[in-house]
Amino acid sequence: MFVADASTTLTWFLDSKLSAIQQKVWAAVGQLVATRRSIIIVPPLWLTETQNVILKLMRQRRINEAEAMNIRIGLTLLVVRVDTEFDQDAIDRTWEFATQHMLTFYDACYLELAWRLKLPLASSDSALCRAAKNLNIPLL
Repeated sequence: MFVADASTTLTWFLDSKLSAIQQKVWAAVGQLVATRRSIIIVPPLWLTETQNVILKLMRQRRINEAEAMNIRIGLTLLVVRVDTEFDQDAIDRTWEFATQHMLTFYDACYLELAWRLKLPLASSDSALCRAAKNLNIPLL
């Protein structure tokens, strides 16, 4: 299991050339999707964040409606578990991580989740990866 941010999961469907790290993660995801094992853990905001990015790309005419639908279907095929333990303590920790590491609150949600569950983080966001390293959170 690992935590993956929205940009990373969307990259799997949008980029024709994946980095070596993304290829490794995607290969593991592909194998486990077939067995329906929950491996990707996300904060609740991932659900709306991914849909908003797809909508934005469609409005910018970077993808068409059919491509948007294919990406949305692809996301449903991933085995994603949404964190349900995002309580006030998690919100306060997220705020602390955001302020200490100069992150958006959204990005800090992924950081807090990986930290709390002691799971690796899959992200291509340099500031988020730097913060994860500072907190000794393994990166995929």
